[in-house]
Amino acid sequence: MNEKNVVLIDYEETDRWEFKRGLEDTTKVDWEIKSMVANKYHKGYRNIIRYAIYLYFPLKYVFKIKEYKNIIAWQQFFGLILSGYLKLFHIPQSVVGNIYIMEMIYKPKKGFIGKLYKAFVKYAITSKYIKKIFVFSANEKNMYSKLFALPCEKFEILQLGIADNYEAVKDRISDDGYYLSPGRSNRDWDFLVDAWDPSIELRIVCDDYKGGMKPGVDVLKECYKEDYLEQLLHCHAIIIPLMNQNISSGQLVILQGKMLGKPVIVTDNYTVREYLNDEEDGYIIEKHKKALQSALEKLGEENEYNRIVESARRNFQKGFSIMAMGRQVGQCIIEGIEADG
Repeated sequence: MNEKNVVLIDYEETDRWEFKRGLEDTTKVDWEIKSMVANKYHKGYRNIIRYAIYLYFPLKYVFKIKEYKNIIAWQQFFGLILSGYLKLFHIPQSVVGNIYIMEMIYKPKKGFIGKLYKAFVKYAITSKYIKKIFVFSANEKNMYSKLFALPCEKFEILQLGIADNYEAVKDRISDDGYYLSPGRSNRDWDFLVDAWDPSIELRIVCDDYKGGMKPGVDVLKECYKEDYLEQLLHCHAIIIPLMNQNISSGQLVILQGKMLGKPVIVTDNYTVREYLNDEEDGYIIEKHKKALQSALEKLGEENEYNRIVESARRNFQKGFSIMAMGRQVGQCIIEGIEADG
């Protein structure tokens, strides 16, 4: 009973995954990787498929809960819904191992649906079965602690990491002059389009973009995987306009840019400074037109641009690997076991 360890993810991954290797290096035990692909269902009726997967996949582990000593939910909803099921069915805590929720992001929704969503998250997150909830920043740790009436100790700050694929793609990197703005969560497209200089080419990558159009702006709604990588490889720089300062977002795109040596311009929020060094990897700006124009002018200067490119790549190499992320989660698990005696 409670002998196995598993990571639940919502996309395809292999046993060579660097996060798994980092976990195993630190915990000195084997970890299974179990997945059900849900991350590609993000548009229109396809959302229903994603929600169905969120409900179905964790239910499988309710019936196998006695087998697992540690369960890491890489997809936060797998962990929250599993914990909610266990609470709903009154499963004895003595037969449940430790559940860890990876990098929680709570984005409030409007109206009656918003009230239901908050009630669900609160019900699940206050489950006694959850050992730790990982978040991106100290601000989120304090915010979620107050919002859901949980002790701060329940939350652990974890820095995001990604695989370093630079060597595999470095010969394909070029500067084709356009700016790229990818993303879908917490993006302020209205600000970016309104403030944009039409003499400069901007490509927005977002499959549910609902903003207005403007000369110089092109919206790529069907741009995924290899197509998206091609856009990253050939852009001049990346722009991330964030809506809410309290919501964690943009880190993945920041790290993708740094990994490839692409400067990043991002509007300020409480998380981005932990991932981007202002004036080194790019620029953290206030969300107004003059600040954006100033950053664009700086990246138009060849010497400044080359300085940022070199600094961004160098800073990425210092500590944003996904293996380091796995080791950090593993260390948290080890420390929890030691604290429990």
